[in-house]
Amino acid sequence: MLWLEATAGAGKSSFVSALTLLEPDAIGEAAKAARETVLAHHMCSAKAGLSHTLSGEGFVANLVKTLAHRLPGFARVVRQSPSAEEKLKARGANSADALFAGILQPLAKLERSERRAVVVVVDSLDEAALHQGAGDSVVDVLHAAWRWRGEWPKWLRLVVTCR
Repeated sequence: MLWLEATAGAGKSSFVSALTLLEPDAIGEAAKAARETVLAHHMCSAKAGLSHTLSGEGFVANLVKTLAHRLPGFARVVRQSPSAEEKLKARGANSADALFAGILQPLAKLERSERRAVVVVVDSLDEAALHQGAGDSVVDVLHAAWRWRGEWPKWLRLVVTCR
């Protein structure tokens, strides 16, 4: 895990944006490789209309959607796993359990050809921390995920930014 912590305005989100929002035609080879390495990105935002980005359920749902889009084998494994589907569809369920059953276990089952060093980025975690205690937050899910760090696929990395 890479933890980027700095004051407001230091450029943490700009750094993450450079990794995730680059247009393939407008960048060099090194930047293209970096973009291919970032498999999923989640930005926590307390702005009006974006409170779902602070919840554990919204976080897990966003990661599943992005991973299914970027890794066809991931979508197939989730569809073939009744426990993953069940955990991901259960409203009000524990999002940490959904992360484990619906993301970490399916990633571990991917065929070798789909396994490569990849990064999941969580930006502005401090905004979710402000809403911690209001229920199942991104912070709670990541805290649980840290307990399971030995179960993470060895090729999966996590980058987190916060103040």
